[in-house]
Amino acid sequence: MDGRADAVRRVTGSALFPGALPVLLEEIEEADPERVQSSAFHLNCKDWIRYQLTGEIATDPTEASRTYLDVSSGVYSRELIDELGHERFRRLLPPVVPSTDIAGTVTAEASSVTGIPVGLPVVVGMVDTPLGGVGLGAAKPGQGYAIIGTTSFVGALHNQRTAANNQPVITLSFDGHGKVLECFAPMNGTPNLDWARSSLSLSDLSWAEVEDLANTAQPGAGGVIYLPYTSTSGERAPFVDTAASASWVNLSVSTTVAEMIRAVYEGLAQSLRECMDELGLESSAVIRLSGGGAQSDTICQILADVSGRVIERSDDIELGARGCAALALVALGNVGSVDAAMERLATPVRRFDPNEERYALHTTQATIFRQVREALRPQWRGLRQLRADSQ
Repeated sequence: MDGRADAVRRVTGSALFPGALPVLLEEIEEADPERVQSSAFHLNCKDWIRYQLTGEIATDPTEASRTYLDVSSGVYSRELIDELGHERFRRLLPPVVPSTDIAGTVTAEASSVTGIPVGLPVVVGMVDTPLGGVGLGAAKPGQGYAIIGTTSFVGALHNQRTAANNQPVITLSFDGHGKVLECFAPMNGTPNLDWARSSLSLSDLSWAEVEDLANTAQPGAGGVIYLPYTSTSGERAPFVDTAASASWVNLSVSTTVAEMIRAVYEGLAQSLRECMDELGLESSAVIRLSGGGAQSDTICQILADVSGRVIERSDDIELGARGCAALALVALGNVGSVDAAMERLATPVRRFDPNEERYALHTTQATIFRQVREALRPQWRGLRQLRADSQ
């Protein structure tokens, strides 16, 4: 982008990446200029589906945040468009409408295809990750939430952009009026545990038995440090390095399998703690947790002990649907705000409190975790090449 990435970060609050709209439009124009010339608008998935249902063109602030949106003002930045030389693409940008507005109603044509009643209101909606925060009841400034699945996610809502924008952070305009969701999305999540379980010949054990084994090891895993960067694509948060690789460090003949598997749980938690710290989440913040990994009591407790923050796990696994319902309640006038909708739809949570002694231990571990990573980082690319040469 010829140095224009700084302009994108300055306005949108996010680092430029290959899937960002300014990059995609240039690539599509180069590969298929007639397609760009003949297009009326650019719509992402949910916006296209809504268009098919209602015939109305719109997007919301969260979706528009990865385009040319000034996340502080909630409007497309003419300055950024001009600086990128993208005036020719301006006509493709759909109007930005609040997530809780009704975009239109189901048309007769859409009803005949889908069976949805004619005239049913269709709400604008928002991107899945902030919607998950709404479903979790974690959409107030200062609150944080995390998702542990195939990949991971940590988000924090703020009244305005913070210094976290110096990191490879993703910033989404939450309401179009300055409130933003700042988040990290690590590439590496529970596949670390799947891989370790297989590699340590524990596949015959149930996950409950694997966790029982991990819990026989003392916190700190006998001094073993695990770097959880197993993805072949490297890592994207809270740092970016396509050559990042996983490692067990500080093994000896006295290291047990229980310590090795516990180190994996702790390494994942250290990665999420680092994201929480970089996002400015206070140690007093309560973190709502979801995702497949969140169903594990061991993961929840270790994350609480490592991060020093209270972890609350929702009993509801359909948090995206709950978030949609919250937006619909506001759009239809049943409640006056998203906060009120979250309170009405609140579900029971299980609370995991951090142990102070374990937190102190893991704080020392966190320093060593980062030092070990930075010491190995200059060697990652060479190690990747060595791996390729030996296959």
